[in-house]
Amino acid sequence: MLDQERLIAIFEREYPSAARLAFLLTGDEVMAEDIAQTAFIRLAGRFAHIRNPLATKVYLDRIVVNLCNSYFRRRLLERSHLAGQSTEMISSCVTLPDTETQDEMWTALLRLPSRQRAALVLRYFEDLSESETGDILNCSANAVKGLTRRGLRSLRDLLEGKGPSDE
Repeated sequence: MLDQERLIAIFEREYPSAARLAFLLTGDEVMAEDIAQTAFIRLAGRFAHIRNPLATKVYLDRIVVNLCNSYFRRRLLERSHLAGQSTEMISSCVTLPDTETQDEMWTALLRLPSRQRAALVLRYFEDLSESETGDILNCSANAVKGLTRRGLRSLRDLLEGKGPSDE
């Protein structure tokens, strides 16, 4: 029997056992299949050096156990690395600007009539009160409320792709 045929016969006979062992060690069916397949790849690389055919099962089981141990060491290392990085990653995710939305907002804001744009910028970006905004725009606080309301409606329409409101 050729080595390739012997290896195929061993694979067909021992794969279920290797996959079951890997599953019992990892608790993950997909990972167990990957480990069992990797074990057979490693076995194939050393197959010519195995003198005792009866030792093939023991050798294969040892490979499976070692691969499972490597899997858990790698997971532990990844978790410890991520635990150290988690606060840094979270803070960087929170502080990253949403440039696409900012660009859309800026473009839509520039399409508004100048008084509506000024009312929105003064009220929401500069955080001025209605009376302070009215002083700057030379209008009453009620006029600022109307400009702001119409500006927000037009801005919403522009961002939704409807075009500015004509109110």
